[in-house]
Amino acid sequence: MLLGGYAQTSTAFANFTLFLKGHSFTNKEKIPECMLIGNFIHGSLNKACFLGWNLELADLFGADLSGADFRNANLKGANLEYADLTNVMLKRTYLAGANLTRANLRCAKYCNDPRAKTIFPEGFDPKEHGMIEVDIDGKTVKDK
Repeated sequence: MLLGGYAQTSTAFANFTLFLKGHSFTNKEKIPECMLIGNFIHGSLNKACFLGWNLELADLFGADLSGADFRNANLKGANLEYADLTNVMLKRTYLAGANLTRANLRCAKYCNDPRAKTIFPEGFDPKEHGMIEVDIDGKTVKDK
């Protein structure tokens, strides 16, 4: 499936950019080829299925991930700054240490049930970000 290959390419590129950043490469010179590749990869991955993926430390800065399925995914330490995460599914997703600064999480679904709990960065309040709590079956939990 093409999207699967695209998502794998994105993950590989994210890991490569993390490696380059760790070795002080910042593209301050704005090398056009580097910018084109970055724009291609960090373009749109909306409605993609990342079910069970290990995206630990991935750099998804500004990515359009709206509607994506991140159930059972590991996003520990991932950079999701400015990412569009509207309407994503985050049941049993591990987000500890992830950078969610200025990420759009409106209507993103998370779970507090211990069997499918979403793990957020320390001090993160999903309701402050317009997120929707769902139960183990994905049904919206009504406020008491």
